[in-house]
Parts: sequence; C-alpha cells; structure tokens
Amino acid sequence: MNYINISIILDRLLRNPLLRNLQFETLVDWTVDFLEIVKMPVFFTDRLFKGEIEDYRVELPCDIVYINQVLINDIPVRQATDTFHNHYECMCVDNRPYTFTSRDLTITMENGYLFSSLKCGKVQISYKGILTDDQGYPMIPDNRAFINALEKYAENKHIRMLWQNGRVKDNIYMEAQQEYVWAVGQCETAMRMLDLPKVEALFNSWRTLLTHSNHFSTRFAHLGAKELIKKH
Repeated sequence: MNYINISIILDRLLRNPLLRNLQFETLVDWTVDFLEIVKMPVFFTDRLFKGEIEDYRVELPCDIVYINQVLINDIPVRQATDTFHNHYECMCVDNRPYTFTSRDLTITMENGYLFSSLKCGKVQISYKGILTDDQGYPMIPDNRAFINALEKYAENKHIRMLWQNGRVKDNIYMEAQQEYVWAVGQCETAMRMLDLPKVEALFNSWRTLLTHSNHFSTRFAHLGAKELIKKH
C-alpha cells in the first residue's frame, strides 16, 4: 500500500470556509486518534525492533501500535501468567538474586517497557507501527475511502466545537455526524477486502485435516501453506 503526507488532507479541508481556522497540529492529533480508534491492520506498517534485555526489561519503541510476536535469543516467547513477573529484578530467593529456571520464556509489556523472564538477552519484536515522514508526522494510506473517512472525522470534530459554541446550526452538525458515520463504514468495508494471494493463504489455513498447535513456535510461517496428503 502507498502512503501520503497528511498535509494533503489539510489542503482539502481548508477548501471549506467553516474549517479555515483548522491548524496542522490539530489535524495531526486527530489523525493519530482516528488511526487508533479504527485500528485496522492495513493502516499500519510492519516494523522490526532489535534490542538488549538488561535486568529483565527493555524499553519499547515509541511507535508501537500492537505487537505481533517477540523472540528472545531467537526463541518465540508467550505472554506471562506469573503474578510476580514484572518484579524479578528486585526479588530474592534464599538471600540470593532471583533466577528464572523454566525454559518456557515469557514476557509482559507495561508503561513503555517489555519485561522478560530472562535477565539478559537479545530481543527481536515484530510489531505494527505508524509510518512517519522525515519530520515525525504520520503518513496515511493513499486510499480514497480512507482519505474520505479521515476528512469527515476531522470535519466532524471541528464542526462539533463550532456547534458547542453556537457558531453553526444543529442541522449542520447533524449532517457532519451522518457523513462521518457513512464514510467510516465505507472505509472499514474497503479495508477488509482481500486480494487473491491473501484469500489463498486464508483458505489454506481453514482447509486442513490436521490440527496444528505449534504455529507460534514457527512464527506462523506455515499457517497459510497448502496441506499435501502423501500416499505411501
């Protein structure tokens, strides 16, 4: 998918006399809000973060929307269920620093940090993030349905403020609300449409005779592969 700068959206919005006071920084805030509210995977880009775990934790990159999978020392890890997981660095057993003994590596994420059951190691994180330009402003998908929905979202937010201050009539605000609802629905429908390669992978993951429980350990590499039956 191609991406464009959000300044194009501002240029389109400023054609409306009601929005002539709309500021670029305000549009940036609303764009991030819109991406977070709708939160469809195709809005974000696949990113890879590599770091070092020290004292059971590592700081996460600031552009993470959600995480796909985490590897520690090239081993896939799962979400922790240990209620003391985030406190390993300050725990002691028999007056000695705590050491995690299980081979089943686990993680939790809280307040911008990833906490690991391993005191130190190399971590790799596959995640979805917001694409930004050279100045740190978010880039948006070059999709007509998405652009229209974002425009209507910003328009609705701005007209709502004018309506609250008695500067526009009720019917104008209601129309802005209605247009946004239609536009965001159209956007979600358009974003869910699958191309043929994605459909093939999806159907292959459904049409299977054998139930596999180890896709997580193989990083889901073979989830959409075609299943073959061999005769011996």
